[in-house]
Amino acid sequence: MRGYIKTGRFGDFVKGVMAEANRRKQEESEKAEDLKLWIMYCHSYSNKTFGDWKNGVLRPASLSKTGSDANLNDDGIKAIYDDLFPG
Repeated sequence: MRGYIKTGRFGDFVKGVMAEANRRKQEESEKAEDLKLWIMYCHSYSNKTFGDWKNGVLRPASLSKTGSDANLNDDGIKAIYDDLFPG
């Protein structure tokens, strides 16, 4: 750290520390999200692989057809539910 201060690059040191902290936070957040999705997947009794199911949850086909979830009617919500929790 003293080397950074002596060469006038203390800002680079701080930027590096902050970037690393942000990266770690992002990884922890993604890991927590994947765990929640895994638990949801286990309770869904889906016949899809986890990867396929996860992609379906994150980008439901029904939403891409309607444009946004604000435009969903009961049939659209039921289609998403049936896709996530078949049978």
